[in-house]
Amino acid sequence: MFLSKLRIQGFKSFPDKTELNFTDGVTSIVGPNGCGKTNIVDAIRWVLGEQKASTLRSNKMEEVIFNGTQKKKPLNFCEATLTIENNKDLLPIEYDTVEITRRYFRNGDSEYYINKNQCRLKDIHEMFIDTGMSSGAYSVIELKMIESILSQNPTDRRTMIDEASGINNYNKQRAASTRRLVSTKSDMERIYDIMSEVGSNVKKLKLQMKRYERHRTLSQDLLSCQKLFNEKSIEKLNEKINPLILNQEKMTNSKNIFIQELKKKEEDLEKAQEQFEKTRIKMESMQDSVKGIEDAIVKINQDIIIATEQIGHSKNRIEQSDKEINTRSAQLVAIQEQIKKMNQQVKKLLPIISKKQTSFNEQSETYKSLNQEFDSLDKSLVDIQEHYLNILSDISIYNNDIATNTRLVEEKNILIKSHREEISKTSKGYAESKISLDGYLKKLTQINKIRDKEIKKIDKNNNLIEDVDTKLLSLNEEKVDLSKEMLVHKNKLDFFNKLISTKDGSSSGNEFLLENKKKYGHIYRGKLEELIDCPKSLLSPLAGVLGRFSDYLVIDKLIDAQGIIESLEEKNMTFNFIVLDQIPPIKKIVISIDSLLAKIKYSPEISGFLYNLIGKYKISDKSSDNSYITLDGNKILSNGILRINPNRHESKMYTKNEISRTQKEIDTILNQKLKKIENEISLMIKDKKSFSKKNLELNDSLSKNDYIANDFSIKIEKYKFLTQEHDKKQRHLNENIRLLEKEIISIGIKSKEAKSNATKRNSDIKKIEQQKTTLVKESNKIKEKILSHRQKIESSKIDLIEITNQQHSIENRIKDYQQNEDEINTDLKRYKNDINKLDALIENLGISNKELKTRLKDLYNDEKKINKDIGKLQTRYSNEYQSFQSFQSEIKDKRIVTDSNKDKLNEIKIQIEKIKAHRDTHLTSLENINNNDIASDSIDKFIKDDVNALSSNMSKIKSSIERIGPINMEVDSQHEAEIERYEFLENQYNDLVESEISLKETIDSLDKEARKLFEATFKEIQLNFSKTYNMFYDGGKASLDLKGDDVLDAEIVIKATPPGKSTQSLRMLSGGEKAITAISLLFAIYLVKPSPFCILDEVDAPLDDVNIKRFNEVIKTFSQNSQFIVVTHNKLTMEASDYLYGVTQQQKGISKIVSVNLNDIDERLLA
Repeated sequence: MFLSKLRIQGFKSFPDKTELNFTDGVTSIVGPNGCGKTNIVDAIRWVLGEQKASTLRSNKMEEVIFNGTQKKKPLNFCEATLTIENNKDLLPIEYDTVEITRRYFRNGDSEYYINKNQCRLKDIHEMFIDTGMSSGAYSVIELKMIESILSQNPTDRRTMIDEASGINNYNKQRAASTRRLVSTKSDMERIYDIMSEVGSNVKKLKLQMKRYERHRTLSQDLLSCQKLFNEKSIEKLNEKINPLILNQEKMTNSKNIFIQELKKKEEDLEKAQEQFEKTRIKMESMQDSVKGIEDAIVKINQDIIIATEQIGHSKNRIEQSDKEINTRSAQLVAIQEQIKKMNQQVKKLLPIISKKQTSFNEQSETYKSLNQEFDSLDKSLVDIQEHYLNILSDISIYNNDIATNTRLVEEKNILIKSHREEISKTSKGYAESKISLDGYLKKLTQINKIRDKEIKKIDKNNNLIEDVDTKLLSLNEEKVDLSKEMLVHKNKLDFFNKLISTKDGSSSGNEFLLENKKKYGHIYRGKLEELIDCPKSLLSPLAGVLGRFSDYLVIDKLIDAQGIIESLEEKNMTFNFIVLDQIPPIKKIVISIDSLLAKIKYSPEISGFLYNLIGKYKISDKSSDNSYITLDGNKILSNGILRINPNRHESKMYTKNEISRTQKEIDTILNQKLKKIENEISLMIKDKKSFSKKNLELNDSLSKNDYIANDFSIKIEKYKFLTQEHDKKQRHLNENIRLLEKEIISIGIKSKEAKSNATKRNSDIKKIEQQKTTLVKESNKIKEKILSHRQKIESSKIDLIEITNQQHSIENRIKDYQQNEDEINTDLKRYKNDINKLDALIENLGISNKELKTRLKDLYNDEKKINKDIGKLQTRYSNEYQSFQSFQSEIKDKRIVTDSNKDKLNEIKIQIEKIKAHRDTHLTSLENINNNDIASDSIDKFIKDDVNALSSNMSKIKSSIERIGPINMEVDSQHEAEIERYEFLENQYNDLVESEISLKETIDSLDKEARKLFEATFKEIQLNFSKTYNMFYDGGKASLDLKGDDVLDAEIVIKATPPGKSTQSLRMLSGGEKAITAISLLFAIYLVKPSPFCILDEVDAPLDDVNIKRFNEVIKTFSQNSQFIVVTHNKLTMEASDYLYGVTQQQKGISKIVSVNLNDIDERLLA
């Protein structure tokens, strides 16, 4: 499997369609810096699905589109197509050849295709996952990635190994499962919260059901009363309406007789009006005729003037046309003479042109034969030149080898010298490190003593802070308790305020009368509680015994109460009155000293009512034979019944008292207790801050000392390490000196061989130079002949062109004259036609003028006749108008009488309609009531009552319903719905629990499978890494280790030690050593799971010639299983390639491809 083809268009520096064909083995892409080599790598990475613009060396994705040059406009899209031969079935697709296309437009739109079928980016990613070929895998390596592989976070190094082990797909599935698990847990929490809320709703709805049952019973009674009330009201209204209907019929009959008389008069009026209208219309018609004649006269006069002007204008145009005909005829004769002369000139030129053409053809044939002879000589010269350059290249290589060997010997001698200097420095460093180590050990001991003292002080302050915190906690708890107590009082206050605002205990009618005091205030004395003056200590017992009567309105007479009820009957309101003239008289009022009545003041008018209501109650804390009431408002009756706080909340008197008392309790808590606690808390906080401040100062000092002690410890460790390192370094340097001396001897032998080979190739150059000189002389002779023939050909060619141009010029002039001749003939015909048309027009206009003048005389005569007839009609019109007005005045008088009768009839109708409206209201109400199901036993309760009794019962029932308060009428269905909802949510919650368990099992299964794959792959890569590293550095050591408990989350640690060095830190490695380490790791992965192709972008740049050769040997070995595409500047890498692509920029900013087979390449291209 390999990349077989890349087609790009509009991508970065490749605006035109460019195609690169790849084969198995190694392909190198070469060219100068900035020519666009890496753009080819970017194109491959881009078509494989790379989405990061920064990875493609751009700030935004739009920059991958060709942005234009000075000579070429920018493009609006770019496209890349990569063809992959899937002959090993590595890709999960049924085709043997896979063609992937990516297209990007400047507006941000993207298109993806697999084998010319549109697809998603996700489809491309999924096709390449775990194959080693995806955009972020190890199939594409750049030079900057060499450093990042080694220096990046160890956790991030897993990317390549995860790709090789094939667990990326598992990771993807695990991430998806984890997201679903988090979503499931979130859903479980949400559903649990909803279940809690629904459960609470179910409990509340159960309580509402009880109130709903009571409300339903009262509603049935109310409907029964309303049904009977409406039925009996309808009977009464029917009795009132009958006499009014009889009176209405009488008045209607008399009205109809009068209307018939009025109709006759109106008919006479209509006849007079019709005659009057006919006269008016006839007169208007005659006036319109006169106006039409006047308009026609004006129009005829205008037409005569226009015709006269047209005749004059036409005569002028005829004169101009005659002049133009004479001028054009003269021009035509002159042009015809010129055409004859020019035709004669053309005939004379034709034989001269023929002779010149024959001479030119003969000279051209001679010139061609000389050029062929020169080309054969030049080809021989090129072959000799190529041979010459090959020999020069060999000599250059030998000389380079000699220079390289000389340089290497010098470098190694310098290294030996530097190693020896380093040994002397190391011995000095050892002595200095030892002295510094002893000094820092003493300083560390002193600092530790100071730290111990500071720690003791901090512990003491911390104990004091803990004591303060304990006290603060108790004070805050006390504050919270007080806040809770205050909240209870505030809730209580809100309750009483709401009780007053909702007007509990007051009927709707009473509130209406109080609100409209200006209108009804003279009828009632006021509320019962307003007519009583009571000490504050007795408010509670008084409110207990008065109950709901405290809000009743006191009225003197029953007739006043009935008047109010009747006037406000339509508003359907309830009233609570105490009617003084209906209270039975009391013969003798006896008030005991200890009774409640003796301790309060009240109006004498209500004394009888109060005596009957509360006269028997006494204020006492002990039981007696009579009923008594305590100061708390609890009633104990003479029959032994105890009532705790009866009717307290029904009385506003009690409610207002409770509001005042509760407000005082809130003020006490706020002003005294809470302020005291807050003052104590603020003092405690100040103490805590001072202790904390001292601790901060001590901690600062302690942290400084810790820092100093830590610094001393680091320096002690440093100097311990340095003493050990100095010893190791001395031994290592001595070993390096011995190895370098051996290498110098080996290099000397290679230099001698290179010098002898260079001498042999120099003798070959002299022979080639002699052959080259003879060929150059022959070539120069033929060149001179060619130049002389070229001059002759050019002069004859110029003569031929001049004569031919002269011929063409004359012919063109003849064509121009002929064209002018045609135009003049056309103009002459046009002028003659215009003259004929204008003559005919003048004749027609003369005839038309005569006819118009005749018609004008006739119109003047008609106008005089019509004006005489109009005068007669105006006299007749005024007589008819006077008779019409007299008819109108008679009819007006009769209509006044008719309207007065109508008003009386309307009054009767209004009375009837009012009664009918009342009756319809009752009928509508009755229909609405009949639509409801009413129990028969409920109707039986009220069937004997009259209208007034039924109205009173309705008021009482409504009051009872009002006291129940608002009822949720849908509570029954809501209760069932909430239970069903709760069960549904419970089932959902159970399903989610099962889903959570299933997802956890899936994640565990994926983790197990991924661990197996990763562990097996990592062990192979570990072994391979050591082997591949030794392919570059014989005697070097390299290893991979995992750091962490779980292999799936563990960090990957890379250790590398080049031969002759002891360090294993990657930071200490040179650029070349880092590159070899990274390449070794890459090839170790390839041994486990080779990617079908590998693209290396200038990764050989940091390597020297020795390592380049090793690098090329390793690539050759791996190219048997993988295809390699290498971007390089190195000649040795180019030599090792099977195929070469050159990238150039002949035009600035536009890249071009030159493909070269390496069997034919020479040193000129490599340079």
